[in-house]
Amino acid sequence: TVVDPSGEIAPAASGKAGGFLALDWNDYSPVGELARRSFQLHQQLADTLGADNIQYRRLTCASINVNPAVVAARPKGKKLEGVEWAQDGLEEGHDPVLGMRPLGDENTIAQVHPKRLCQNLWSAVSKPESDGGVGSQLIQGKVVGPVHDDEGKFVGVKLEDGSLIEADAVVFACGPWTANVMTGVKYHSVVIPTPRVLSQCVFFSGCGDPEVYVRPDSTAYCTGFPDGATKVTEEPGQEEVRPEAVEQIVSAVRLASGGSETGSALEAEPTLTQACYLPTTPDS
Repeated sequence: TVVDPSGEIAPAASGKAGGFLALDWNDYSPVGELARRSFQLHQQLADTLGADNIQYRRLTCASINVNPAVVAARPKGKKLEGVEWAQDGLEEGHDPVLGMRPLGDENTIAQVHPKRLCQNLWSAVSKPESDGGVGSQLIQGKVVGPVHDDEGKFVGVKLEDGSLIEADAVVFACGPWTANVMTGVKYHSVVIPTPRVLSQCVFFSGCGDPEVYVRPDSTAYCTGFPDGATKVTEEPGQEEVRPEAVEQIVSAVRLASGGSETGSALEAEPTLTQACYLPTTPDS
C-alpha cells in the first residue's frame, strides 16, 4: 500500500526529471557501482515493460561549446563533425557553436521517460496476484502516526482523516520533503516539439549552460538555471511554475542551438512547462 498526499504516482521529480542515464559518469565515486547497476536495471525494465511503453532507448550525448555573439569563420551550413542538430537553422554568417566533445554513445548513454516508467511499474505491481502483480493500492492521504496493539506491537498507521491502515512495516520516501535532513533544488523544465526525431542529448556550455534531452516522440526536454538549495515548502505536484524561468530556458536553448530565437531545431512553442525539486545533501 502506498500513501501519498497527492493521490498520484510520481507527481514530483520522479515524474518530471529528464530521464537521462549514463553508465560510467560516476565511476571512481562512492556511487559508481550503484550508477552502473542502475544503468543495467533500466535496460532490464525496458525489456520487461516494453521499451516503447517507457520511451527507453540508447542514444548519444555531447558537450557543445557555444557563444551566440560569435561570427564564425566557417561558411554557413558547414557543420562540425558529430553535431547532429545543434547547428540547424543558423543565421546568415552566424554560428554559435565553437566546438564539441562527445560524452558517450549507445554503449554508455540511455534515456527513459520517468513518468511513464513509474506509471508502468505501478501498473505492474497493482495487478492482482493472479495476473502477476501483488495487488498494491494507492491511497490519497497523510500518515500522522503509528498504531500499536495492547501489547505495544506496531500494527499499522493512522491517516489524517482518522482511518487506519494495517501494516507490519512502514517506509518513508519523502525526497526533498525530508524536513531538515536535506534541502531541495528547484528546476524548471519545458518540453518542445522537434521537427524530427533527434538522437543526441546536448549539454551546452555557454548561453547559461542549458541542457537538452531529446526524446523518441519528436520532443525535447529542456532545463537549466536551477534555483538555490532551500527547505522545500511547496506541496508535491503543486510546485509553482514561474513564467520568467520558463522563458529563460526557452530563449537559452534557442540561442544556443541556432544563433537566434528563430530557425533552430527548438523554435516551436513548448507543449509542457513544469517545475520540481531535486533532493540534495551536503555530502552529495
